[in-house]
Amino acid sequence: MKTNAKILVWVLLTVVLVFTSATGIISWNFRKMARANAEKLAMSIAQQSALSIKADLATDMEVTRTIANTFQNFNEIPENLRDSIYDHILLEQLRSNPMYLSVWTSWELSAIDPNWTKNFGRKKIEVYLKSGIPEIKKDSANLTGDLIGSPYYQAKITGTQAFTPPYYYSYNNGEQSDILMASVATPIMYKNKFVGLVG
Repeated sequence: MKTNAKILVWVLLTVVLVFTSATGIISWNFRKMARANAEKLAMSIAQQSALSIKADLATDMEVTRTIANTFQNFNEIPENLRDSIYDHILLEQLRSNPMYLSVWTSWELSAIDPNWTKNFGRKKIEVYLKSGIPEIKKDSANLTGDLIGSPYYQAKITGTQAFTPPYYYSYNNGEQSDILMASVATPIMYKNKFVGLVG
């Protein structure tokens, strides 16, 4: 091979090596920058979503706190009017908050029934939409004792607002599949004593 050809081969190899190295470095830096930008964007979106969720939960907590404050003076309402008034309040809250699946309350039986002398047992009232029509479901629970460790029991012993862990529930008695949901709950207190829970 002639000297000119050897020089040309070395120059071409050098150019190819420099070009490949430069392309690799630029590509690596670009990928690094793209990843950093993607992480910043993801973090920004996550923070915005977190703030939005926090605001929604704060609003939901305020709604339940307002209902609980309204219900805390239950003894001032004649017993024969109490259910219809509270049902109406729950219905209006459901209508005013279309993002809710239901609005509910549980009352300690000892607070609303003078003949119930046990420190457990509760009356549940759930207001929900069935095919777009408001329904009210009333039931009793914990008649043989409190369910230790349940969200209701935790609220009962602590007297604090809480979020329930996600749970499956059906408002239509099995007509549709269960719905995965969670509740925001506020205790109803009367003279510093737990008398129920609203969510």
